Amino acid sequence: MQKLENKIFFPALAGIRIIAAWIIFLHHISNEVKIGWLNSFFREFYVGVGIFFTISGFLTYILYFNKYEEGQFSFKKFLQNRLARLIPLYWIMLIIAAVWQWESLKSFTLSILLLQSYFEEFKFSYVAQAWTIPVQLMFYVSVPLFFLWVKKYKYWFVFWPLLVLLIGVGLMFSFSSISFYGFLADLDFLMIYTFFGRVFEFTIGALVAQIWCNRNSDKILKFKPTITGGVSYLFLIFILSSFQNPEIFYGINHPVGLILNHILLPFSIGLFLIGLCSERTYFSKFLSMPPMIILGNAAYAFYLIHVGYFYEFIYFQISSNLLIRFINLNILAVLIYKFLELPIQRALLSFRK
Repeated sequence: MQKLENKIFFPALAGIRIIAAWIIFLHHISNEVKIGWLNSFFREFYVGVGIFFTISGFLTYILYFNKYEEGQFSFKKFLQNRLARLIPLYWIMLIIAAVWQWESLKSFTLSILLLQSYFEEFKFSYVAQAWTIPVQLMFYVSVPLFFLWVKKYKYWFVFWPLLVLLIGVGLMFSFSSISFYGFLADLDFLMIYTFFGRVFEFTIGALVAQIWCNRNSDKILKFKPTITGGVSYLFLIFILSSFQNPEIFYGINHPVGLILNHILLPFSIGLFLIGLCSERTYFSKFLSMPPMIILGNAAYAFYLIHVGYFYEFIYFQISSNLLIRFINLNILAVLIYKFLELPIQRALLSFRK
């Protein structure tokens, strides 16, 4: 662990973000893979979004819960940081997408307001992969209440996600008789595309962080968390791929696959994160290298451009070769991060002072 500007910083966790983004990229190009079992395996790599959700819960607990207990947590500053990180770049990409290929005023308005992923009809509007951003933001908005539950209730990790899910199910049934663009369309939609269902990944990330912080690090390290977490993660993806059939395209659409994705995969990711933060392995050293940290910082930009107009431009105007596409996307992501995302973020946060 290192400290930069009085903030806890785990170098390997920066690098793992780009690995998660690459995993999602492999999911989206899985149809280009002609080897049957590998195609099925890559198809399940949509689970890469769960890495981001679990990391969010993990780091939010580590970085801010003690401050909350000590009365030093500023929700306003916390939310400002998150919004400055997520919103401006997304809005820029959204506007470019709308110019590139206009859909409708409804879809654009919902996308601007970050409400698109609550509607079945609009969840993939413009920047299709951005459905995850409202999920992230809902978690950040809920953090004060989440911390209150963590502090007040012993079994918060059970009751908190069940409460959030219950609220989501209540809203779903309340709108079930109204045809409102597929708002919280059904239970599958609720569980896969909204915070009401994905709350388990954030919660388990925080739970693993709590277990690790409460003087249990020595016990956890006996299990070699990096290798154990990594191997179990890949094994669970293999299990998910086994649920695929002509009627079930993704393993998460199977009831058992949904449980694996929302419960067991986050635990394996959390264990892996502990390993990255605690063990000096070759993999953690690799992820902590300056180039990987730079790529990790640019992971959000990579995520936003790896599908859509930038990808299509590279494919049709530069090269259809997969490796060349991949390299160009990473270069472009770093440039966007350094010369667009980061300057805007700094400028916005400077007004706060």
